[in-house]
Amino acid sequence: MQNNQKTMLRLGAVFIGPFLLAAILLKMDWYDAGSTNQGEWLSEEFIIPIKHSSEAPWRIVYIAQDDCDAHCEQALYVANQSVSALGKEQHKVTPTVLFSQERMPWSFSHDDYQERFETLAMSAPINPLDSDHLYLADPHGSILMRYPIPYERDAILQTSKDLLKDMKKLLKFSRRL
Repeated sequence: MQNNQKTMLRLGAVFIGPFLLAAILLKMDWYDAGSTNQGEWLSEEFIIPIKHSSEAPWRIVYIAQDDCDAHCEQALYVANQSVSALGKEQHKVTPTVLFSQERMPWSFSHDDYQERFETLAMSAPINPLDSDHLYLADPHGSILMRYPIPYERDAILQTSKDLLKDMKKLLKFSRRL
């Protein structure tokens, strides 16, 4: 081979080689794109009935049970702290308690929860949703993600951090729309 041919083969390998390697990696499913969200995306669509306004907030939703036990208190605490941690963005997120009765089955244990949390009654059953999770709903009322409410203190803090990370990303993204 001549020197020119060797140079052209090397040049072709340098430019075409990475594309071939990438195509092989993608074709053989050896590349995992990963995901940056911390919560679990819901496969079913569930919409909560809210009044639509031009500045409708995002919502952190908790599904109320007949009574508010320690697990419920932890869920309300995580929702409240996550909204507070948003700082100047907290006006864009409303913690919401969703219940399936005509009136709220229990009252808030903290006065600041009474002022901060919105309560919504559902006429339709809330079957696909449970009280073991916090849910993230967009301004149109579509529930997008869920976060487990653990019983251990360290895990509760992690859930709050995960919810906060996703909330910040969604608020930043929605600002661009």
